[in-house]
Amino acid sequence: MVTRAPKRWSAVPLYEDVVTGDSVVQGYTVTEPEGLAQVQNVLDGESFVRAPRAKLTRLAPNE
Repeated sequence: MVTRAPKRWSAVPLYEDVVTGDSVVQGYTVTEPEGLAQVQNVLDGESFVRAPRAKLTRLAPNE
């Protein structure tokens, strides 16, 4: 089951898998060949999404 992350982290739609604890990020799927050619070690079933860097930096806690 995936739940929405706390409001303070919502600069980018972020969810948590309550079973595994994994984070799930919502964004636009990368489909263009140039973008996909830049990623490495892709496992079957994996995909990539775009999220604004400026918003992602706010997700890391400052602890």
